[in-house]
Amino acid sequence: MRVPTEMFDEILARVSQRITKQRNNYRRPIEPGMKLSIALRHLVSGSKYP
Repeated sequence: MRVPTEMFDEILARVSQRITKQRNNYRRPIEPGMKLSIALRHLVSGSKYP
């Protein structure tokens, strides 16, 4: 299942403040767009944590 680019950008604009982490000296945080992509893929696939 694919999400149109416009819809993805709209969702990202709405949630990016909540899923953005501050940068620290140890590693770079995952970008909000990547986090959203991972979350959507997980939800669509129906995967469960053991």
